[in-house]
Amino acid sequence: MKFGSIVPCLLLWVSTFNFAQAQTEPVPVSKPKSRLYLSDLYIQSGIVHQGLSQMSLADYRQLAPQSTLLKDDFTSLQQNSFGGYRGYQRQMGTGLFSMLAGINFANKPNWQMRVGFTTFRDDVGYESYGKSITKTYDTLVSAQTGRQYFMDSTQRTSYSMSHSRRQMRLEASLVYRTDPERRWGFYAGLGASVFFTLNSQTDITYNQFTGFQERSGNLYISRLDNNDFRRDIFKSESFRNKNTVGYTFFAPIGIDFRVGKKHSVWSRVHFLYEMRPTLVLSKTSLTDLRGNLNFQQNMGLRFVFSK
Repeated sequence: MKFGSIVPCLLLWVSTFNFAQAQTEPVPVSKPKSRLYLSDLYIQSGIVHQGLSQMSLADYRQLAPQSTLLKDDFTSLQQNSFGGYRGYQRQMGTGLFSMLAGINFANKPNWQMRVGFTTFRDDVGYESYGKSITKTYDTLVSAQTGRQYFMDSTQRTSYSMSHSRRQMRLEASLVYRTDPERRWGFYAGLGASVFFTLNSQTDITYNQFTGFQERSGNLYISRLDNNDFRRDIFKSESFRNKNTVGYTFFAPIGIDFRVGKKHSVWSRVHFLYEMRPTLVLSKTSLTDLRGNLNFQQNMGLRFVFSK
């Protein structure tokens, strides 16, 4: 057989073999990514700035009907004495902890849905009543000048009452992020939650303090401050209350910083700061559903599983 006829035969054989192999070997097919997939884990802590509820002495007597301290006569006492709080003064929700899962959309890389829980101690209300009585305790006469000095005793009596609970919020939010590939990122969105109260309770305390101060005529020689008072009597009571359900609507706004640029681990770790203006619809065992505004600040970490 001539060489010129061998080459076309070899080419025909190679092409036939490749075609047969292509028929027998499966062609790899890339699986499309799910429309929703778990992407991130958020772990945060923070504080809640909120207003104290407007609660009267009558409210506390209903919250703690078995209290013996609240059966005392309060007519001679002044409200909000000695550093008491009332109304909508600011108070912090403490011990806040939050864990959220981030769920991404395959066809919308800038959008993310977050679901999880947040819990913190919620100080609902605080009230105090008290009075101060000063009278002459002893009289001293100078042996040299005959001048009189008086020793006055001041007795302070105070009642304080508070209502507190722990909130457990189950929440969901939808946020829009700037370019996820950049090291610095910003996000904002809307969210809502339903919360359950735990360990709802009312606490009442009674204190009586006495302090002594030297006086010459109408002029006090020594100054009497809080450290000069000794506690004579202390009583406290605590009562459990019915737990309730409430709702929140909030707007998460945050800034995000990726720790590493290319490292396989640190490039998946992010520091974040988040603030949340929040509308709270809640109630106690005495009141109907009421609205209140608070402001939440969180700091924490975001761990990225899948991009």
